[in-house]
Amino acid sequence: RRRSAQDLLKVYLQEQGGNQVTVLAPSHMSAVEVCKACAERFEVPDPESYGLFVERDGVYQLLEPDACPQLVKQEAQQDQSSFSFVYRVTGGGEPQPSPPDEELTPL
Repeated sequence: RRRSAQDLLKVYLQEQGGNQVTVLAPSHMSAVEVCKACAERFEVPDPESYGLFVERDGVYQLLEPDACPQLVKQEAQQDQSSFSFVYRVTGGGEPQPSPPDEELTPL
């Protein structure tokens, strides 16, 4: 089967406007599979802490692992809304801030 432009996804690293790669993603390909391709292309050291997000108007929505990015892309194009796919660290992978000293009580 020939590759078509419809099978391509442009994905940014960390934020819209950042480094970008184009990933071959047929319509049946899941977000998990696209994440694996992005991890290889971006060469991230800890791919398990990353996820595929859809960015619309500065709001990032994490795609479910079994979601099909091509279907999300089709819906967004039908709505004529601007959107981007972004491969970025998910909330669980970010370091948690340590509590301020005054909240610690001496024993």
